[in-house]
Amino acid sequence: MHWLSVALAASLVVPIAVPLLGRRHACLWTVVWNFAVFVAMYAAELLQPGLYFRAVYDLGWDTALMGDPTQWYRALSAMYVHSGPLHLLMNMLILTLMGVPFEDRVGTGRWLALYLVSGIIGGIVDNGFALAAHTSHIGIGASGAVFGIMGAFAFLYPRDEIPMILVVIFLPRVPVVWAVVFMGGLETFYLFAVNDNIGHVVHVASLVAGIALAGPVNRFRRGEEGPRGRDLNLGALHGLVHDGETSDLFDKIAKEDLPEVRQAWLEQYIKKAQCPRCRKMLAHSPGKLFCSCGYKLQYQK
Repeated sequence: MHWLSVALAASLVVPIAVPLLGRRHACLWTVVWNFAVFVAMYAAELLQPGLYFRAVYDLGWDTALMGDPTQWYRALSAMYVHSGPLHLLMNMLILTLMGVPFEDRVGTGRWLALYLVSGIIGGIVDNGFALAAHTSHIGIGASGAVFGIMGAFAFLYPRDEIPMILVVIFLPRVPVVWAVVFMGGLETFYLFAVNDNIGHVVHVASLVAGIALAGPVNRFRRGEEGPRGRDLNLGALHGLVHDGETSDLFDKIAKEDLPEVRQAWLEQYIKKAQCPRCRKMLAHSPGKLFCSCGYKLQYQK
């Protein structure tokens, strides 16, 4: 393996370990590191032609090497390598639109588990189909993991609305389930009707894996979470409902079991809160809301 490939493979500990240690957005670290790997490969190509494709060969998931345990690192490294700028940009755009709000709901650890495991499963299924068909190829790209996140998001929060790009159309608010049904249906059609170099098997397999893993992973609790977010005074908070959006947010706060997700809904609710006396936006301090007109509310028991 070339020294560039070794360095890039070793660097992949960063977008996994840093979010877990610092509890910061794993999705954004993943996006940044995908761009960083691409820039490093492109810069190496400018200095020495041929290095870009050497890295693709060293880090991509080569079907012919599946039987060699020393090559299993490719299951991870292949998800951070892309064929070109358009391939990278499309994957990272969809990942950002879907991944950031989803991580806000399920937390960093669960997000990483769903992203990595669903992407790896998609690659395994794709290679299995290739071996069964007596063909060989090198699979690269984050799209399988992206589809895994999409499937998990649609399974857990189907009615949530996000901005989304469907083909060439930008839609500011789309229910997650409809976006995923559309893209999943499109990929299934391509899988059976189109013969190209795109990993449609990976996409469909990872989508299914994300759906299947969402429930079990979401039920996982870390011991230190405890009852955080359970001391809310829901009766007091309900008095701030003033339209359909705040009513929907309040319902989500009241029904949510995961402390991290409940806190995320609470933060959105507070941003929308208005003074019931004068209808001005409320100022916020930990556990309290107040207005310049003298109105105060303590929402923690």
